[in-house]
Amino acid sequence: MEQGANGVADEIVAQTSLAIKCPSRGVIGMSWLELHTQSEKCATEAHLALRSGRSSDARNLYKQAAELEQKALDLLDVTKARTRGITAVSAVALWFKAGEYTLAEQLACSMLADSQIPAFAREELQSLVRAIWTESSKCSP
Repeated sequence: MEQGANGVADEIVAQTSLAIKCPSRGVIGMSWLELHTQSEKCATEAHLALRSGRSSDARNLYKQAAELEQKALDLLDVTKARTRGITAVSAVALWFKAGEYTLAEQLACSMLADSQIPAFAREELQSLVRAIWTESSKCSP
């Protein structure tokens, strides 16, 4: 088989396996735990894709993971301050890894404005905002 054909076949297999391993559709009715678990699976797949040199796949997987984690965050009751803090940091970090700096910054700032977010999460979110600003300044003309 020619190398070009292998590349197409590999891409089809990669896309199919991404869809199977990281279903970001059909999240209606899913619990926080189910969404968070799917997010973790996508993030793991993203890490593996990045290590194998598939940076575009990694960004897409990180984006799927961030979407799932943010949906999980939206489900949490405000009384679950620690879990909300951890989930918020996770979602912001995933948006950052996906290269979605605007979405990462918006979520971080909205969570920092929430007085119920614990101090440990507030510190992590502030660090992430600084990293987001640093990286996004590299992209600006």
